[in-house]
Parts: sequence; C-alpha cells; structure tokens
Amino acid sequence: MLESGIATAARLAKAQSAQEKGVSALDKGQSALARLLGCTPQCVQRWVEQGFATPKRCKDIVKVLDGRVTLAQLNPAIFGDLKLA
Repeated sequence: MLESGIATAARLAKAQSAQEKGVSALDKGQSALARLLGCTPQCVQRWVEQGFATPKRCKDIVKVLDGRVTLAQLNPAIFGDLKLA
C-alpha cells in the first residue's frame, strides 16, 4: 500500500526532529510533525486518518520540511494529482 503524503510528512518530521534535537527513537512521527507545526498530535492524527491536511497546513508542512514533501502529495484533491495521465 502506498503511503499517504501526510504519513510521509510525519515520518520525515520524525527523522528531522531526531536529527536536529536528539529526539527519542520512541517519539512518533505524528508528534514530531505536530511539534514542528505548533498543533496537537491529535490534529495530525486526524489528517493521517483522512489522508490529507487542509490547504493552509499543507503549505506549512512543506515549509517546515524544507520541500521534502509536495503540496500534491499532501492534498491531491486541491493541489493536483502527482500522476500525469
């Protein structure tokens, strides 16, 4: 199964937090992403469950992860699908 964009962002946030701040290996990616965005882990969990984040938060995620995830990955319905028919 292909990982959703928001799940990818959570995984990348975990790696980034671990690198920058020496975060515990037990820290979940969703918590790391929430910390980077200044929101709750429950908010990130909701995005993961629905498979996308809001357009504003998508832009915030791309920014905090230095473009390692794209807007289209985070919300293809709004920003376009990655597949070029």
